[in-house]
Parts: sequence; structure tokens; C-alpha cells
Amino acid sequence: MKNYRVSDARAAMLLARQLCASGTYNWFRGQLCSKWRVVSSFCRRSKSEGEHALEQFRRFIGWMKNTPGLEAIATLTDEPLAIAQHYGIPTNFVDFTTDPLVAAFFAAHGDRPNDCTHGTIICLNTDDLQRFWQPMPARFPRPEFLKLSVSNLWRLEAQHGVFLFLPYDDVEKFYDFDRIVFSHSDGDINALPLRSEDVCPTRKSELELLLDQFFMNEQLIVGTREVRKMKGFKYHTLPNRANPWDPDVMAAPIPIHTSWSSISAWITPREESYSRAYPDIMILDLKLNSTTNEEAEIVQEAFRLILGFIRANRDARNTAVRWQVDERIAGPGRDKGGLEQALGALYDGLRRLPYTDDEVSAGMANCIALYRRGLQDHRHEPQKQAKIASEFIGDSVRVEFGAKDGSYSRGYVSSVELLAAVRNDIAQYIKPQWRGMCADVSALVLAVQAPQYLFDFRRLAALFARQIAPCQVLTRIDSAMFFSPARLSAFGLP
Repeated sequence: MKNYRVSDARAAMLLARQLCASGTYNWFRGQLCSKWRVVSSFCRRSKSEGEHALEQFRRFIGWMKNTPGLEAIATLTDEPLAIAQHYGIPTNFVDFTTDPLVAAFFAAHGDRPNDCTHGTIICLNTDDLQRFWQPMPARFPRPEFLKLSVSNLWRLEAQHGVFLFLPYDDVEKFYDFDRIVFSHSDGDINALPLRSEDVCPTRKSELELLLDQFFMNEQLIVGTREVRKMKGFKYHTLPNRANPWDPDVMAAPIPIHTSWSSISAWITPREESYSRAYPDIMILDLKLNSTTNEEAEIVQEAFRLILGFIRANRDARNTAVRWQVDERIAGPGRDKGGLEQALGALYDGLRRLPYTDDEVSAGMANCIALYRRGLQDHRHEPQKQAKIASEFIGDSVRVEFGAKDGSYSRGYVSSVELLAAVRNDIAQYIKPQWRGMCADVSALVLAVQAPQYLFDFRRLAALFARQIAPCQVLTRIDSAMFFSPARLSAFGLP
């Protein structure tokens, strides 16, 4: 084993680049602590933790098989493991990278244990490891070198990630990895020409938005288990309805509305590489050049600027956009950075779907208006949120919606416009004594919980873009969010 010792993270990165350019090593791995061995996340687990990890991975595969657009990935061998590895599900994969700068970043970035004074870059020549393993007995499965391309897994692409399949809890009993060791200092990260966002993108691909649904449901599973452990706590499991409507209210089985028959474009993820969509990022600087001061005028001007930008740039909806706003757009006393983040999340959620340019622009402008009014300041106060939403979009109703996997989200929508999105023939399926509810959208969504049976798809989609999605990005931070109504199996009141 070779130990190269250098002064700091930058020196380690420069040496790793030199060794890579010379062909001495071709794979690298950054570790915060030089004492840590090269071990997969699965092999670091105890027996019970390993069983839990296997159970979680089985749920993950099942989830992909039942999530539209991910079914094909679920049938593959290595790609699901690559996704799981990058999102914290323990596997026998060990992360490496072909970029020494990325390795240096991970060797210098993170919360270090108190006794961790030195970081390290693991250096690997894959040909050397292959030659070393050739004479090993068959009972020792050989490591595998995996270079995978996983559609829409931006983290993997951003990190130039590769994987070493390593089913051993201490492979270094057999094979010593070479290391570049350096002393940690407070300026490590600033000395490297790489930002955290470059390695772990904050903007999300369609795959990564869907993964939020899985991990939200995982949190619900953990929470449910903890509740069931509580002494003296009783819980009841309600039986599932045979149909997603109330048989006491509905006179006849309701067919799925015909508008939901051609929605494949709304559930098929668009393949989009990180390098194509993200680094060559467009910038829209929302600065008002006029003397506009009234909120309605500011929002209207923002809509005009956004729509004009999309129409003038043919590629605008195929790439991320960095939204820069001035203080007047954000509103008095508001942090413009929070608005820029919300606009980025909303744009990425809407731009890939078959919304019209006008719908995307209206949703963005409405997001600005709701931000200016402070909707994001009351994430745990639905009454205040409802008041703010109603002041802008008219009398609003708080709605909850979710997918079959158990993940869900919430938003606000105009009750008048939501009623207008209800299918025209709903009355004929309601018992005569209850037909008065046709004028009450809250009663309708209580009676029919699946949107496919209650709404005209395109009308509901327009409301998602203009009202529901903007509310989500301001109130549902760090949670699953839905931008396509085609992915919903339930829609109702919280």
C-alpha cells in the first residue's frame, strides 16, 4: 500500500489529478477520515440492520414496478442498486468516481468526528485489482467494476460516479488500497474549485422528484411502527372501499372520465441528462424597468417577462433556468433567495410536462404573488394559509392528494374553479336526493375520492399549474410534491 502525504485538500486534489493523468490510477474515492476502511454501506450494518436494509430494498423494487415510467428500470439488475446507493439505502456497492476533484470534495466535506484530523483520497487502478483477484479461490467472489448510465439520476452523472461491487466487510485483509492523506483545515472546501451544488444538485430530475414519494412513504412506515410501540395506544385499520366513491351517495358506478384515456405524456419521464439540463443554465433576471409598484401590476409584469422569455428561447423548457429576482419582485422585507429557490423547483416541475407556456408562466407569476403575501411563512398554520390563498385566488379550499404508494401533498385552489373542473355529467351518477351537492365541490370530493372519476383531466391540470403547484413549492418544502395530476390516485380534503 502506498500512502502519499500532502498538506491539505487542494494539494491532495492536485496530486490525484496528476496520478490520474499519468494513468497510475483511474478510480478515486474521498473519505473524511483516513482511518476508515473501504467497506460497503451494507457490510457496515449489523445483522438486524442488514435485514432491515434488504426489506427496504424489496419495498423499493416493488415501488418502482408500480410507479408509471419506472417499471423498466425495476427489471434491471444493477441500475436499481445504483439508485438505492445514491439515496442512502445500504447496498454492496462502494461509490467511486473517475474525477479526482469530486473525490477531494467528499474527502473534505461533511461533519467530521472529533478524532478525524486527516482526510484521504482512495486511489484505485482497476486493472491492478483485477489482476490481483484472478488467482483467488472461487469461494471469494471477485469485485466487479460497474460504469452505469441511469436515466435521470443526476447525482450519479454530476459525481462522475462508478461503483465497485464489494461483498466483503474488510476487503483490505486481501488487498491494500493506495491513499493520498492530507490534514484537515477550516479552509478545505473553499480551496476546491467545486461547490456542493455541483456534486449534489439541488434541482431535481423527474426520477428524483419521484424518489421523494418513496422516501416520504418510508418515513410514514417508520412513524407508524413507532406509534404502534407506544404503550396504551390503540389503533384501528379501516377497511378499503371496493370503489373510490361513496355508495350511499352515488346511484351508479362511475366510469373513468374519457379525458383520462390519453395521458401517457403526463406520466412518462422525459430522459434528461444533468449535463444537458443543468450546467449550461439559462438565467432570467426578473428586474422591473418600469415604475410599477402595485402588486397586481408587478405580478402581471412578471407573467409577461416569463412568457416572453419562454417564447423567445426555444430551448427554455428543455433546460433548467436560474431565476434571479430583485427585491421589488420578492416584496418588502422578503428574502429573494427563498423566492428564487421556489421558482426553480416550480419551473422544473412544470416545464417537462405538456402544460402550455401560458399555464407555466401563470403558475410562476402566481407563485410570486403568494410569496409576496407570505404563504411560505405559515407552513404549519393552515388557517392563515387559507386566508392568504383566498385573498389572492378567491374563496379557496385546502386539498390533499396522493399516489398509490402512500405519499401525498397538499395545496390550495379556488373552490369556484375547482368546481368548474368537475366532469359535466357528474349529476347523472348521484342519487336524486343528493344532487344538490353538484354545486358544492367540497361535498363532491368527499363523495368521490379518485380524480379520474370526478374531474375533466385537462381542466384539473390547468388548476395544478396555475394554483395547486405554486402553493406546494411554498408550503411543502422537503416533502413529496406532485406536478402531474395523472400520477394521483386520490384527491380530496385533508
